[in-house]
Amino acid sequence: MHDLQLGDGAGPATAVNWCDEARLLHCRVCGAHGEGRLIARITALAQHDLPLVRCSECGSIDILDSPLDSSPTDASVDGYVEAGAGIGTIMDSLLLADPSNVTRFLDVGCNYGFALDLGRFFYRWDVLGIEPSLSGNRGARELGLDIRHEYLTGESAIGDGFDLILASEVVEHVPQPLDFLSALNARVASNGAVVLTTPAAEIIRPESPLAEILGAVSAGYHSFIASEQGLGILLRNAGFASVHVRRDRGNLKAMARRGPTTREEFDPPRVAPSLAPYYDSRANSAEPGSSLALGMAVRYLRTTVAEGQFHAAQVSIPRVIEAFAATHDLNVSDPAAAAMRITQRGSAPWSLAGAAFALGMVELLHTQQPHRAAEFFHLSTTAARIWRDAAGVADLDTVDLLFLAPYHRVLALAQFDGDAATDEAERLGTAPEFRAPESIRRTELHLCRAFVDIVSRGTYLPESPLAARVARVAAELGISDDPVERLTGLDALFSLGIAHLNSGMPVPGTLWLRQCRDLCLMRGRRDAHSRRLAKQCSSALSTVDPQPASASVMEEDQKLHHFIDVYWCDAYGTYLQGWAHLEGDPVESLAVDVDGRTVSAARSERPDLLAFWPEHKPVALGGFSVYVPGRPGGVVKLRARTASRVVECVVDLPDHPLPIQNDGDASRERTELESAWMELAPPGPVLALGVRSSSAENLARQLAPFAGREVVGFDIHPGLGVDVEGDVHELSRHFPAGQFAVVWSWSLFEHVTTPWLVAAEIAKVLQIGGLAVIGAPWVWPSHATPQDFWRFSPDGLQQIFDSRLGFAAHSAGSMGPAAVVPSPGWRAQNLAMPTTSSDSTSWIIARKVDDRADLVSWPYDGQTESSAALRYPLDGLALEVNAWIPPTESP
Repeated sequence: MHDLQLGDGAGPATAVNWCDEARLLHCRVCGAHGEGRLIARITALAQHDLPLVRCSECGSIDILDSPLDSSPTDASVDGYVEAGAGIGTIMDSLLLADPSNVTRFLDVGCNYGFALDLGRFFYRWDVLGIEPSLSGNRGARELGLDIRHEYLTGESAIGDGFDLILASEVVEHVPQPLDFLSALNARVASNGAVVLTTPAAEIIRPESPLAEILGAVSAGYHSFIASEQGLGILLRNAGFASVHVRRDRGNLKAMARRGPTTREEFDPPRVAPSLAPYYDSRANSAEPGSSLALGMAVRYLRTTVAEGQFHAAQVSIPRVIEAFAATHDLNVSDPAAAAMRITQRGSAPWSLAGAAFALGMVELLHTQQPHRAAEFFHLSTTAARIWRDAAGVADLDTVDLLFLAPYHRVLALAQFDGDAATDEAERLGTAPEFRAPESIRRTELHLCRAFVDIVSRGTYLPESPLAARVARVAAELGISDDPVERLTGLDALFSLGIAHLNSGMPVPGTLWLRQCRDLCLMRGRRDAHSRRLAKQCSSALSTVDPQPASASVMEEDQKLHHFIDVYWCDAYGTYLQGWAHLEGDPVESLAVDVDGRTVSAARSERPDLLAFWPEHKPVALGGFSVYVPGRPGGVVKLRARTASRVVECVVDLPDHPLPIQNDGDASRERTELESAWMELAPPGPVLALGVRSSSAENLARQLAPFAGREVVGFDIHPGLGVDVEGDVHELSRHFPAGQFAVVWSWSLFEHVTTPWLVAAEIAKVLQIGGLAVIGAPWVWPSHATPQDFWRFSPDGLQQIFDSRLGFAAHSAGSMGPAAVVPSPGWRAQNLAMPTTSSDSTSWIIARKVDDRADLVSWPYDGQTESSAALRYPLDGLALEVNAWIPPTESP
């Protein structure tokens, strides 16, 4: 069964009450027993108070042992078929596996059967569905599909050997998910794939959009919500050898196989076919007046509009109008009357809001009838609000339409009634959809675009609330690194200037245009839109300010030559170093202004500039450097003062404040390192030091490179993955000489009291020709203090694992670039020091060449030193770590 959406007349609104309390938990996802965290209670369906308990091991969320019956009614199936089914999302799930490798397809919990129909329509698969509800009966009859009315069990007479099995939005309903996934494993072919989609536990956070939280919880109907980590554990526990899980915002997508596969196979650049032909075919073949006929006609209309096929969309409009009339007795060809009709009824078809929006876009962009477009956008907004109020919870498509439809109505009104467009734009900012925290930035962009459209069509209301709101955000948008935000902000600044000038307000108009021009000059050399806009600003300014004031003039007119040699900025301020030269008068002082904060620059000699201006000796003192503390960003200006004038210019800074650092590919680096030592290592067992892990998932990731070898886990404390407990300073007390082919440790050496002694002990238990593979932090924050003693450069590791202990270093290096940001106090004495980078982790592969370490010893009191090691905290294991630094921080 795919998720059932709440239908017409659903119960009261749902509330989320966040909390943080300890709660005993047996996680049905990863199997962990112990203390979890009660993170929220959800009040829903009047009588239910649903606890959400997050697993401390895998992060999954437990909800209900016995979820409510989610059997649909004919009305809810109609709603699903008309609008609730995300057919595009279903198609994306089918493409997680390679369609060319599929002949037999099984969809477990197939609901109405759209996935089956898509596989049959596009790929001619042999399809079979299992769905124990009314939805399956309806889909079998109306789509002509083989859908078995039952639950999947070991006795289900459906055979096995399926090339692809899909369970989309199913597993979260099952109280015993391990049994369910084991049953899927028994039905899939040896080289086949099982594909799952399910809500992601990671989305259940107070800061997440409410609609996404409620959609994931589906109050009363979900037994649990898996995390990305938890779903991987669950699938492996169900017997799948190869598992890939990916989170896409609030959803998890997974593919599992019995045999090996690659992530590239799971996540290739496959392009989904256009669904328009499918929608068109099903709309024509469906029974007239049915929900299927209406749903497919509306989807075809919306798809062709989204793809820009406006002629095809316009041709299909009569079919949509006929379907609404036959199914809901609603004449959408008259949008004003239709809006009044659904308001009087107090109910609206789920599909109406999307259909009306698409009809409005056809009228606005294709037939160019803005009056009709405005009416359709009003109908879309009205239908979406009525549907949301009736359902109690708005689905994501309805939430999006509640945002887009009123905004596009403003754009349509601007073409023929600027005053009405302004009034409606002002109301946009007060609607709940536009005031939600996650929508604030989007609202600002839409209001700025609406204002630009209104002004460009000749309506000037510079003192309106809309103009005031635009004025508060336009400059901030104009300096954004996001190109869409930046261009929107610049256009809004220009429109503010034009609106004021054309309303007889030259002073504020001039200020807005100058600000727009200055910001454009920062981008003008690489941004064609900014260059054009800067010229338009200059042209408009010339009509009211033909003679620029001497205190602020444009760079290109006054020839304030300058160049920036060094530029960097961080959270504390901005540093510039370069030269400046003003032809004519000698420069007496230089200052730099960053977003309104001005600091005098230190002058320095630049005799090299005389080669360019040999007749102007003061140029030899044209060098400068300056550090401007405060929040970086905004307009940066260079101000030169002479005996008679002040000349100012905007500094066109480089794209990046420092040479762009190579972030590297940490996963690739780690994989290459693993491949290197595995090829070099002789046959034999592996001793893994500090291998104690926080979860089975982390342990599996750590041990993956040792596949096919015997692995002995060693740690100072007992725990998951630990075979032998002991102190790494005394390895030779626990193991005979030369027992291991490889001794491996990662993120361990910083926690040992005497690392050179540990290196000698490693040499003693290695066979001749065996490898020591060691990774340790170099630039890394303090952790697990006070048991955090050391940092190692690659050279430092080579000093320890060298010939004095019988090692020959094969290779050493570092990975994982990290930024190093000097603090203000440090930088005060070293202003020219920018943010720098250094790798975070060092590693070495060293081969044992002789038994020299047997002759080397250092004083070590095992009792005293061991007690220090034992103080390493038991809870010092990281739950989430980068793939290239395993969470093994035990000595």
